[in-house]
Amino acid sequence: MVLCLKTWESRSPPSLEVLLAICMDRELSSLFHSWLESLRFVDSRSFATVVAYDGDVVSFLQFYQTTYQVVPSLDSLISVQSRDWRAWLADQKLKGLSPKTLARRLSALKSFYLFLVQKGIIEDHPILVACRPRIPRSLPRPASGDAIEEMRELIRHEKTFEWVQLRDEALLLLLYGAGLRINEALAFNGQDWTEDYLAVYGKGGKFRQVPILEPVREQMAKYRHGCPYNTEGRYPLFVGVKGKRLVAQVYEARVRRWRRQLGLPEDLTPHALRHSCATHLLTQSGDLRGIQELLGHASLSTTQIYADLNNDSLYEVYQQAHPREDRKTNKKCE
Repeated sequence: MVLCLKTWESRSPPSLEVLLAICMDRELSSLFHSWLESLRFVDSRSFATVVAYDGDVVSFLQFYQTTYQVVPSLDSLISVQSRDWRAWLADQKLKGLSPKTLARRLSALKSFYLFLVQKGIIEDHPILVACRPRIPRSLPRPASGDAIEEMRELIRHEKTFEWVQLRDEALLLLLYGAGLRINEALAFNGQDWTEDYLAVYGKGGKFRQVPILEPVREQMAKYRHGCPYNTEGRYPLFVGVKGKRLVAQVYEARVRRWRRQLGLPEDLTPHALRHSCATHLLTQSGDLRGIQELLGHASLSTTQIYADLNNDSLYEVYQQAHPREDRKTNKKCE
């Protein structure tokens, strides 16, 4: 195996570093690096997506090398047939990968072949019309308002610095009150915080404005007043105990501890707070288009999942309360 270290200077901090552990010829290696750079700087894919796609294609190359006992080259990649990538996906499925991950892996490989077409390296390839594996549709499980209040109460009694308690509660309210992704919230610097709206850059650099609710403003003011570190200007808004920018893994671990102490569902994560925001807003307003803009979804079909969730909840209420519903047999009365 050849270790190739490719470092990009990001257009915005922090710098990007991707460690590629792949065995390939020089020509293919150069094209592979160019594709990753194109994903990041031309297609504006997130760092996380680039890293995931990197690993996905590397997985295929390693499978191809092991199966045919050859060093992957551009010529061998051009000769890849449908049976090759289908065997790879079948192998990945046997290893326990989810349908969603399998679909992403195929999308990554198709993206690389599309890059070769765009560069004029190849004219076409059958993988470009390959169908993605079917992904079972699962509905998000939002946290209840009571669960969020229980977590707030627990945070206030944690054995830690008082300013950390204020920070944790402020971030909890921000995620729930604004429907932010955890990485979106932690990317804010002091200068990004205003009294009315937050300028959020989500997936693919997509911009949206998110209103700030009064309880969130009040809690943020308490946190920033009590924080011993500078949270103004270009300094990070949310910091850890050493003054560095708070990272998602740290806060996710804290939420995991809180929910276990309270006996709350294991799927109550920082991202579940975003689902909770969308679900509760839809229940109160029914404005699907407005929620799409708030969450920064590119397609309304993505936001539609919350309407489906709301319909399921409505049906449960119907089953429990409607006078024509037989609660013992769960069948309609004759």
